[in-house]
Amino acid sequence: MAAGAANPNQSDNLRYVLLLPSYHRYHHLVDASLYKDAVTSRVLTYHYYFSPAQPSNSTLLFCHGFPSTSCDWQYIAPRLNDKGYGVLTLDMLSYDGTDKHADLAVYVPSLISKDTVDVLGAEKLEKVIYIGQDCGCKAISCPTNYYHERILDYVFPATSFVQALPPMDFQVLLDSQLPIHVSRLAPYRASSKGCGALPLGMFGIGETDKPIDPASYVLSLTSRDIADVLDAEKLDKVNAIGHGWGCKAVSHLTSYHPERIFAYVFLGISFVHVSAPMDFQEFPGSLKQQLGCKAFG
Repeated sequence: MAAGAANPNQSDNLRYVLLLPSYHRYHHLVDASLYKDAVTSRVLTYHYYFSPAQPSNSTLLFCHGFPSTSCDWQYIAPRLNDKGYGVLTLDMLSYDGTDKHADLAVYVPSLISKDTVDVLGAEKLEKVIYIGQDCGCKAISCPTNYYHERILDYVFPATSFVQALPPMDFQVLLDSQLPIHVSRLAPYRASSKGCGALPLGMFGIGETDKPIDPASYVLSLTSRDIADVLDAEKLDKVNAIGHGWGCKAVSHLTSYHPERIFAYVFLGISFVHVSAPMDFQEFPGSLKQQLGCKAFG
C-alpha cells in the first residue's frame, strides 16, 4: 500500500473518501531455455517455465493474474531455485504462449484446475505448493476443492480463497453482489468513523454506462468524469483511494486535477505517471522490445 499527501497543510475538516475498484507490470524470466509446453487432457497447450527441485525439496506452482504472464515471477524463480526449490510458472489460459479460445466455456475454473493438474502430470509432480496472484487465486482455489490430494500447501498473496459454488446465472450473481460491495460495506465503515464515502461504479462496470468504443476509456477522460461526479455531490476535495485498475484512475486524477485531492492511497499498485499518447496497435510490439517477452497474446 502506498499513500501520499497532495496538500501537506490540509485541514481537519470532514473529508470524503473516493473508492475506486488492477494494472500489472510485466517482466521476463531471463532463462528462456527453461520454458516448455504440455498438452492437457482437453488438448490445450500450456506454456510454462519449469526448473526442477533438488531431492527432498518441494516444488512451487505459480499462477499469475490479469493482465500478466509467467514472466511476472522472474525475480522470485531464480532465488527459489538457488535454495533448491522447484519452480513451475504457468502462462495461464489465453496468455502469452498458452492456447487462446473464443469459447467462454473453455475458461470454467474447474476445468482450468484440471489443466494445472495435467501439467503437474507432464512433469511427474505428485504434490506442489500452489501460489496464485490476483485472478490466479481463483485458479488455485479450485484445485484445493477438486484435487486437494495434489496440494502440499497454498498461498494467496492478494485475493483470498474462493469456495467452489454450484452452477448459477452470472448476471444474478452480479446483481446480488454489487449492492453489497458498493452500496453497503464501504459507506457503512467510513460513516461509522465520521467520514463520508463515495464508492464509484467505474466506467463499464456495474450500473455505470458501458460504451463499446475503447476511446471512451481514456484515463484522462475518466479522471474528468470523476471530477464531474465530485461536482455533482458539491465536493471540492476528497481523499482518493484506488485498488487495482482504480490505482491508474487515481493516478490520473492526481495528475490532471490535483486541486481536488487532499491525499491519495494506492492499494496494490503504485502511482502511475501520465504517459505520452501512443498508438495502441504499436504498444504490444514496443513492450515486447523493451521487456523481452510478449505481454499480450
